Amino acid sequence: MNRSVSDLRNYLRKTTGEDQEFDKFLHQVDVIIKLRLSAEQQYKSAPHLAYSRRSALPLDWKRIYDILYPGTQSPPESLITSIARSCVNETESLIGNMRKVLLREREKVSLGMVQQVDPHCLRWLSKQPGRNAIEKAGTRQKILAIVRRENFNTLENRVFKDFLARTYRESVLYLQANESYFNGHPTINRVKRLRQLCAKGLQEQILETVSGITKLPTPNYVLRQERRYAKIWKAYCELLKQAHIAERLWLKKDELNTAYEDLHREANIHINSKAKYRCPIWFNPPDGRKALLDQPFYLNDFYLEPIPCINPPVFPSSRGDVVIDLTGQQPDYDLLIYGRHKNAKPYLQNYSRPSIEDLQGSNHVFLRDLLKEANADNDNVRTMLCHYFEQLKGKIGGNRWFVLIPDDWDAFWQEAIIKSIPLARSDIFLLWRSVAATIGVLEQLNSPSGDQTVAIIDIQQGGVVRLSTIFLV
Repeated sequence: MNRSVSDLRNYLRKTTGEDQEFDKFLHQVDVIIKLRLSAEQQYKSAPHLAYSRRSALPLDWKRIYDILYPGTQSPPESLITSIARSCVNETESLIGNMRKVLLREREKVSLGMVQQVDPHCLRWLSKQPGRNAIEKAGTRQKILAIVRRENFNTLENRVFKDFLARTYRESVLYLQANESYFNGHPTINRVKRLRQLCAKGLQEQILETVSGITKLPTPNYVLRQERRYAKIWKAYCELLKQAHIAERLWLKKDELNTAYEDLHREANIHINSKAKYRCPIWFNPPDGRKALLDQPFYLNDFYLEPIPCINPPVFPSSRGDVVIDLTGQQPDYDLLIYGRHKNAKPYLQNYSRPSIEDLQGSNHVFLRDLLKEANADNDNVRTMLCHYFEQLKGKIGGNRWFVLIPDDWDAFWQEAIIKSIPLARSDIFLLWRSVAATIGVLEQLNSPSGDQTVAIIDIQQGGVVRLSTIFLV
């Protein structure tokens, strides 16, 4: 049966009933949303991976696997568990004490009950026959006056009513999927408590006088500033956002199902210690405008033998000091790759698990080729140096860098190196490699004096041999 978005929208508004097709689809939507949110969180801690948060973002396969195959020790996290943690107390408080307003209405009341009249009521009274108020009140002894009535049909209560209905639905679905496996777990208990509160609130007679809501309204002062309603409003916006994503993706449910199955199939391969290549998946925002997974989607392979550790990790000292050798025979990371994703920043090759993007490509540059230029006037070289050092900073961190450089670099090229490093100028220290070597062996020399000379034979990248002399002072 070909079902429309309207059918899904109506199903999301129901508080009872099950539908296997919709439930399976909503589970896949929930997984895709979690993957995109995880990619956004990864981008916050590692902004060197991509140019913009609004476009496709990468996610490593370890995180993908953890979302696709949640642990069995605790129930999986979802939007409803987050709402249960943050909004249970506010929901309980509002059910017992919803905000109300006093409305002023004109109606005929007994003379003894009149508390307030306005000009309209006085004009009405003046037109009635009689010499005084008693005669004008007539046989029923009633006149037109102002009556104040409590009214709960406010914007914030309409939002709260819809929040209760949507939250009840989400909590029921979550408990159906997880309660039998994690009965008694604190997360399950919180969601059950939230479900009970929502059911209680929907049965309140006060809410029967509150009208429904059809679209996301502009929040008023109460929804933005009142502590309880502000929390409910934030959670309500997240519920609506998830529902709108589901409605948009319903038109692409076949693509969603294919992506979901591909991720499940490949996740076990990519997290295996024998996986041959590095190929993270890039997730587009799930707004229905672009493909869910940014292409290309790379498949992986296995090594037949143990993987050698080619790139030993570089850790900063306890003070955050890092030594960067730009002249050594084999730096830890020396290949800068420009990927095929539009939002991807260039990244450094990991030789123990190389990027699959560069297997047959040539869109890369070696550090030695950049340094060989030694031309501070070349804008392209300076740009690639900035890319290289940004990625190196993301890999090894460090608060201060001590950079070992050749003796023959001129002042302009040294300045270009300093400007390319994403650290404050006061945290970058350039040191000639020959001077660094001399400092390292100075304690081993026999009574060095100021009239002695130290010869340094330095074998550098590409087999280049340099001879330097250092005069001790």
